[in-house]
Amino acid sequence: MNRLRKLSTGRNVVLTAIIWLAVSVCLFNFGPYTALRAAGGELLEERFGYSAAQVAARLETLGETGRALYRRFQYFDAANALLTAAALTLLMSYLLMRLFPSRSALWFAAYLPLLIGALELLENSMLLALLRAFPEPLPWVAAIAGWTTRLKLTVSLPLFLLIVVGLLALAVKRLRRR
Repeated sequence: MNRLRKLSTGRNVVLTAIIWLAVSVCLFNFGPYTALRAAGGELLEERFGYSAAQVAARLETLGETGRALYRRFQYFDAANALLTAAALTLLMSYLLMRLFPSRSALWFAAYLPLLIGALELLENSMLLALLRAFPEPLPWVAAIAGWTTRLKLTVSLPLFLLIVVGLLALAVKRLRRR
């Protein structure tokens, strides 16, 4: 906890946020992601869970070239997950340090981005396994991947709400000081 507090300086928060946003903009506006979306709809990790049948259908529609592109995307997405977890953990810690006492029970929220990052990496691993095994179905891997995606998306929404509320609260706190 103390190490996280030491790392959560305004400079580090801004630097990691800029790097994360730049990488995210490039990842989701250029390269494999845009080609995959253009090839036919949302990616599996953008759905609120999925079944083995849905995985098989989606991977079939992508074709060999699309599946190779999807495999490549998983590596970029994993790197983005690490950057996202780092940037958002520092941001949450920064907000919590300025809004709550150090012994507040709310400090657990600083670690939510790490949980989401771990879920994202697990999801990427499962999707890579499904892509490598195709056309052989791996129903248990698809089930784990679907539930991992569902859990990731479920935890992400409250985290982003906490960040927005935290940023607003910090802005109000600073305006009141003036």
